[in-house]
Amino acid sequence: VKIKSIQAFTIELKPNIKTTPRVPKSKNPFDMGGMVSPMKRYPNISRSDWSANWHRTAVIITAEDGSWGFGFTLHSGATES
Repeated sequence: VKIKSIQAFTIELKPNIKTTPRVPKSKNPFDMGGMVSPMKRYPNISRSDWSANWHRTAVIITAEDGSWGFGFTLHSGATES
């Protein structure tokens, strides 16, 4: 099977929350909501300092026979450069 086309584009998968969360967001800037990270050992560095503020890159690949596949990455900054 040969590839007919490759389409790559930026998507935003952040949910549009319309209801009140059952668990209120912590006011503590160092509370990562149970997220385990090696960066937790550095409380003076906030998550926004080490997190990339990137969207996602999505790709649709279509084959000559009409079959297709979809994929996406968390690292759009690196893949869209």
